[in-house]
Amino acid sequence: SREHIAMELRQSELFDVLDDATISSLAELAPVEVFGPGEVVVREGDDGSSLFIVLKGTLDVSVDESIVGSIHEDSFFGEMSLLTGEPRSATVRASSEVWLAEVTKDLLEPIFTSNPSVLERLSSILAEREARTRVSQATGGGSAAGSLRQEDYLERLKLFFRL
Repeated sequence: SREHIAMELRQSELFDVLDDATISSLAELAPVEVFGPGEVVVREGDDGSSLFIVLKGTLDVSVDESIVGSIHEDSFFGEMSLLTGEPRSATVRASSEVWLAEVTKDLLEPIFTSNPSVLERLSSILAEREARTRVSQATGGGSAAGSLRQEDYLERLKLFFRL
């Protein structure tokens, strides 16, 4: 249901910068797609500009053709491609029947154009996530690297959304 999509958007730190009316509008406009077992949703290295919310089912994630994890109902994937246009970092394949809501660049562009300050919050979130990932992978990355990355992300967001 559209309320399920809105609930998932509200629970995501990426979208908590948006008001309820904007989230409801995104939920209404986001197309829902169904994939059967074995179907590829996104392929590693492909261009992308959308994020997917898993409404039903489970997906396998693989990098270099090796399964590295899974994505379950009430999760999402593809945020870096949605926000910066980065190529897909993994192949994601349905392991069961999967229902996905897709939030696209085209849906977000008018929101960011009317409220560019949202980009600052998103760039901060992306930088914090990257710093946490680096720390968890034991490759370092402290607060100074995170603050530098925030500026990088902000520039990439502005460039990608033509702001």
